[in-house]
Amino acid sequence: NEVCEEEGAGYFTRVIAVIPAWIIVIAITLTALTQMLAKDGKLWNIKDNLKGLWYLFGWDGMLTNMIPEFFRYFKPSFHPWDLDDQQHIDRWFQENSNYITNLPVAA
Repeated sequence: NEVCEEEGAGYFTRVIAVIPAWIIVIAITLTALTQMLAKDGKLWNIKDNLKGLWYLFGWDGMLTNMIPEFFRYFKPSFHPWDLDDQQHIDRWFQENSNYITNLPVAA
């Protein structure tokens, strides 16, 4: 929000820009997923694909759980640091640190 305002973009521009951005992200993700499934010979494995869709869009799905935060972005006073999610960031680094090289040492 502050960065947008500093660059001369207001609320309307910020909100309108996020819609095509999400469409592009979803399109790229689904394209890559389709290519990986095809390469692994699992593109038409209905059972695995339904499990994957449920993982994303089910009642407790990864994307379903993001919906409240997605709509929070549309508040005119939105700022990403209004919600303290440092514990999630710390947990992610802890769970994924062995996949990342040159991690800074936590203080």
